[in-house]
Parts: sequence; structure tokens; C-alpha cells
Amino acid sequence: MEGCIMDGNSKKCGAISGFTTVINAISLSRLVMEKNPHIYLAFDGAEAFAREQGVETVDCSHFITIERLKQAKEAKRVQIDYSQPIQKDVEKELPAANRDSQLGTVG
Repeated sequence: MEGCIMDGNSKKCGAISGFTTVINAISLSRLVMEKNPHIYLAFDGAEAFAREQGVETVDCSHFITIERLKQAKEAKRVQIDYSQPIQKDVEKELPAANRDSQLGTVG
């Protein structure tokens, strides 16, 4: 799962991703924003920070319902592997500079 929060007045933000046991993603995002020098935590770092802060956690099976699993199987879009992604060699995968390319731009 993932979550993020931003305070428009202070321009502070907090974001988390890749965690599987935290019940309230926004609460954890707020704690990252307010009590962590970083603005983003992921996977094991997010889980460890949640434990340090005493955030309510459950077994990851809590988030899988029979109805949603059925819908995912019907859509043939079930992802069971929640492992961390393999690091890729980004330099080899970047496209050559192209003035007409919109890749990586906003607007």
C-alpha cells in the first residue's frame, strides 16, 4: 500500500509505500511528515518506522477480502508477490534526449 499527505501552509509532506501491515496509511504519512527528517519511507523502512511510532498494524491478510480477490482474478490482475522491486540499471534504460518526447514531463 501507499499513502501521502501534504500541508499546503507549511509545504511539509510525508509519503510511504511498499508496506503491508499498517491499517491507516494517512496516519503513518502524517507521522513521517511531522516526526521524521525524511519525506518518504518505503518497504522495511516504513514498517520499522510504524513499529517505532506505535502505529496499529495487522497481518497483511487483513486487507484481502474474498470479494476483491474474486474481482482481481476475474480481471486477471492478481499480484501476490509483495517483494521489493529489483533495482534496474537506469542509465541503460533512459531514452536519448528528444525535444519531442513528453516522457518525464508534466504539462
